[in-house]
Amino acid sequence: MATLQDIADQAHVSVGTVSRILNRDNTLSVSEATRDNVIKIAKDLGYTKKARKNKSIQIITHANKVKEYYDPYYRELNQALIDEIKKLNLTLHDVVYVEPDFSFDVLHKIDPNCVLIVVGRFTRESLEAMYKVNPKMTTIDMKDVPNYINNVSYDLYGMTQQLLEHCWSKGFKKISFFGGHITERDIINVKSVPNDDPREQSYIAWCKQHDLAPHIQLEGWTIESGMLAMKYLLEEKDIPDVVLTANDMLAIGAAQYIKHSDIKVPEQLQIIGINNDEMAETVSPSITSLSIPKETLAKEAMRLAYKHIKDNDNQAYHICVNMELIERESTRI
Repeated sequence: MATLQDIADQAHVSVGTVSRILNRDNTLSVSEATRDNVIKIAKDLGYTKKARKNKSIQIITHANKVKEYYDPYYRELNQALIDEIKKLNLTLHDVVYVEPDFSFDVLHKIDPNCVLIVVGRFTRESLEAMYKVNPKMTTIDMKDVPNYINNVSYDLYGMTQQLLEHCWSKGFKKISFFGGHITERDIINVKSVPNDDPREQSYIAWCKQHDLAPHIQLEGWTIESGMLAMKYLLEEKDIPDVVLTANDMLAIGAAQYIKHSDIKVPEQLQIIGINNDEMAETVSPSITSLSIPKETLAKEAMRLAYKHIKDNDNQAYHICVNMELIERESTRI
């Protein structure tokens, strides 16, 4: 197979000159005769340029910019992805935020020449449609992913069950749950559709196993939602042993509101969040949280993306990363 050096030797020019001519660099100052000669020699030798590997990454995320700003989970996960892209010396093509009002056609935003990372909840049909546009695709935090698409996730249902059982084993029998409503993006029918929250479903199943009546408040996902949920809980005057919240923002809000009452945390009421966001460690009281390892999710997703680039590996992998309970001031478990 002919090389640039072979062409350079016959044309009596440098390898750099050959490369620039064959790449049609019009800024190169050489005669037309030299240009024509290099091109002729390359053709005679049967030289073919190696296709350059596209090292660009495109991210499509379920969270719009407003949600990312207020939701540390998506913000920290996207930042972890960007950090991994830099470490691997790849290029971030762009981040496509899918707005709830579907103000654009998502499929037309996908660049088939990039490696695609899809973050957050999309319907299975949406993933299948994205795959047809760009099969070099890895998803993060999906629950219903075709077996031919890369996926990196975590067992939120199972870990919630384990956490509840741990509380039960410590003698805490009365547990309430604060959460919100979640949706999946359906890019085929251009809408958002309600979806089951595995944390809430796990809690309901656990209550049924122990013959307990579930106590659930779904006020939303923000600190203000946590404060409102705790306000309603205190008004019932039936204080549980533990409040499990579906994210740390709810836990922070609940802990802040209860400061205005006579209830002491964690002596009388313990609060557990999920996500292990940065704020969970810095507030007072600091929040015990079931950690979703965003850095590990990003690292594994980018490892799979890099296999597409480096090895042209089209084998699909499904990876489940471990979660860990990080104990802080809001509990004594």
